[in-house]
Amino acid sequence: MVTLVIGYGNPLRGDDACGWYVAEHLSEHLGGDARAVACAELTPEMAHLLRGAGLVVFVEAGYGRAPGAVGCTRLYAEPLQSAADADEPPTPSQVLGLVRRLGGKAPPAYLLTVAGQSFGGKGLSAAARRGCEQALRRIKELVLQQGGVVLRSGGIPISEMYGYA
Repeated sequence: MVTLVIGYGNPLRGDDACGWYVAEHLSEHLGGDARAVACAELTPEMAHLLRGAGLVVFVEAGYGRAPGAVGCTRLYAEPLQSAADADEPPTPSQVLGLVRRLGGKAPPAYLLTVAGQSFGGKGLSAAARRGCEQALRRIKELVLQQGGVVLRSGGIPISEMYGYA
């Protein structure tokens, strides 16, 4: 099963870099059929990346929870509603909808939102860093729930690499 993790946000705005942090950690350590992508924002062209994936996990920073808390939302495909939608970056659900529009099947997908504390300057706050570590654990759980295997290059399970089982 191909697992795709897309972490997005602005790496120059403090905790908004949570998606980048998670994607970069995963890209350094995942092997096999797992891929991680870090980007500033989602684009319609990303629908091609999702075609054929067995699981997609989007990771972003957000507000509205205690700093460092991680929310997990199951996503479903949604169409772009109007021409005005084309002027804004698509939501994760709209990227899934574009997969269907291209004639593919939208894969199971989740959105992990890491609550940030500081969105100015460079670097993650301690709370956001803890949230990113929690998001890494949650990704492992999601992959295992979907029947996938989470390995880093060299065949060492992520659970051993990060010290959790």
